[in-house]
Amino acid sequence: MLKRSSKSKSGQYPVAFKLKAIKRVERGEGVLPVARDLGVTRKALHDWVRAYKALGPEGLNRKRGPKPGRRRLKPVPDVPIGEGRGALAVAHHRIAELERVIGRQQLELDFFSTSLACHGREGHARQTRTRLAEVVKEMIATNPTHEAGHLCRLAGLSRATYYRHLERTAPNELDHDLQEAIQHISRQRSI
Repeated sequence: MLKRSSKSKSGQYPVAFKLKAIKRVERGEGVLPVARDLGVTRKALHDWVRAYKALGPEGLNRKRGPKPGRRRLKPVPDVPIGEGRGALAVAHHRIAELERVIGRQQLELDFFSTSLACHGREGHARQTRTRLAEVVKEMIATNPTHEAGHLCRLAGLSRATYYRHLERTAPNELDHDLQEAIQHISRQRSI
């Protein structure tokens, strides 16, 4: 059995300690019981397992800082295509260009979501939800290809709230028929 909290003076656990903990998890022991037994946090143990799977034992000797995993791509400098570049370099350039476009679109979506949420902050929560549902309804009316679920997510509104709003605002056919009957009777009496 491993000693609890065998931290070195620098505050890091030895690689051998981490490897033994990872092997216990890989043998099927739960992360939480192993972490409790060793006196480490569950997150630390998950990080060790993730680093070990990504980089092997070298991943366990990492210093503080960014953890292994997905990294953001650096922008590719604009270089004309005809200057001795291969097809792979051209493809990388195109990918970087498309990622910049996606980044701009994501920024626009974030702006839209934030401004829409700010627009609805004034007043009571029910008024806010009603205004947001109206915005979603108008956007769908102007462009039917928009999905209600997606627009509701952007607005921070549940679909159930949106559909309840539609039910309340949709003209009820029975009420419409009743209104026509009342108007017909009223016209007959006024004649």
